[in-house]
Amino acid sequence: MITQKSKIVISGANGAVGEILFEKFQKNNYLVSKLDLNNQKKQDVFIHLAAKTLNTNEILDSNIEYLKKCIEYCKKTDIKYFVFFSTVSVYGNIDSLNINEESNFSNKPNIYGLSKLIGEELLKQSDMSVLNLRLPAILTKNTKNTFIYSLYEKLEKNQDITITNSTKIFNNIVDVGSIYESILNYDFKEKNRTYLIASKQEKTLKEVVVFLKEILNSKSKIIENSSKSNFYNINISKSQDDLIYQAKDIFDVLKQWIDLLKGRN
Repeated sequence: MITQKSKIVISGANGAVGEILFEKFQKNNYLVSKLDLNNQKKQDVFIHLAAKTLNTNEILDSNIEYLKKCIEYCKKTDIKYFVFFSTVSVYGNIDSLNINEESNFSNKPNIYGLSKLIGEELLKQSDMSVLNLRLPAILTKNTKNTFIYSLYEKLEKNQDITITNSTKIFNNIVDVGSIYESILNYDFKEKNRTYLIASKQEKTLKEVVVFLKEILNSKSKIIENSSKSNFYNINISKSQDDLIYQAKDIFDVLKQWIDLLKGRN
């Protein structure tokens, strides 16, 4: 388990998620630093956030080749514990309720999800104890190119919103605080462990959209579409049962996110 004596190094510490995570460790007096591949001093824990999501060449270079460099760095600095920010995108284009750590992967993975799956496999081959966190959309000031941000944007502009699967439970988001707690609660006793982290499974998609509309004082009209489209949500029972973290109410997570976007935090 990570203690305040553990030397923690973070890749991607200047990104939207990494910046928040780095500050949390600093404020709680952990020995944390930003990755410098030229610094060969002994470290204890490596937290890998650095990744690209859009351009294919950048994805391959960052998510696979750069990860290999980080693994090599860990060997040279005697790092034993590794936290890998993976993604629910490893499952591909799925249409399934309650996906879990053992769910089958789609036969239509996107390049980003595939690169993260390759990353998980590369780390399995290392000598480190690895914590893989398969994450949905992480709510920060820069949560763009995600479903939840597109909802926010339309509500802000008072545009009408059409939603399918409105009565199904939606929990495909997570806050950085929950990720931080998960990392601190993990004991690294196993060689390789994978967890899905998300908000509580309590609210339907329609309830989520209505909640966002109310706190944004939006005039958008919500239109429910009965046609079928792919939908998934996340089973978090494994991470809950293993006491990795305590899932938060999705309304609380969304309110905190809106406060962050509005500069009220």
